[in-house]
Amino acid sequence: MATLLMGESINVMFFRRWILIILGLSPLLLGCSTNLRERQLRIREAELARRQEVFAPHALEYQSLLLVRDSLLKRKRPGDRPHWPETIEGIWEANIICSSSNDRKWIVGDRLSQTWQFFSNSTGIFVAVFDNQRCLRVLNGDFAGSTIHLAYAFDSFSHPDVALSVSLHHESTRSMPGELIFFFPENGKAIFSIKLHRGDAFLNL
Repeated sequence: MATLLMGESINVMFFRRWILIILGLSPLLLGCSTNLRERQLRIREAELARRQEVFAPHALEYQSLLLVRDSLLKRKRPGDRPHWPETIEGIWEANIICSSSNDRKWIVGDRLSQTWQFFSNSTGIFVAVFDNQRCLRVLNGDFAGSTIHLAYAFDSFSHPDVALSVSLHHESTRSMPGELIFFFPENGKAIFSIKLHRGDAFLNL
């Protein structure tokens, strides 16, 4: 009986010792587990950062392609194409009279009769100026409200440093008065009054 009690006492002591050992090691085990999770988290974050770095150029390329696509779609929309209003586009006859000049090429009272054709294409709005069926120049156009502004796009006769500016008022579907100014080198300038009225002629550009 004494031997049995002694054996049970030894077992109890042995069991208690293991419990104390386990309790003593548990903080270390928990610490190891926490360190392992932190290390795994850092590895995942590093892998995610690497993937983002690899994918970044592709993302930028994708965004660029989207911008190009949107730009092409916008160009294909008929409503976005630059054009003159129907009341302006077409043929007009121009009566032009010099009202002021300090350049020897023009004197007050000089008159010009020309045909102007307002047209548009995918690059903008323009006016072709004709004299006896021959195109003298093409003007860039800009239209805001009832005011039209024109300037050189191409001139087959004038010197490159000669500039031209036209301002017209679209007051009706049959008439447009305004002012035309030639600017020459050395502060030369000739000012013309201009009046356009609807013409019935047809010109082939």
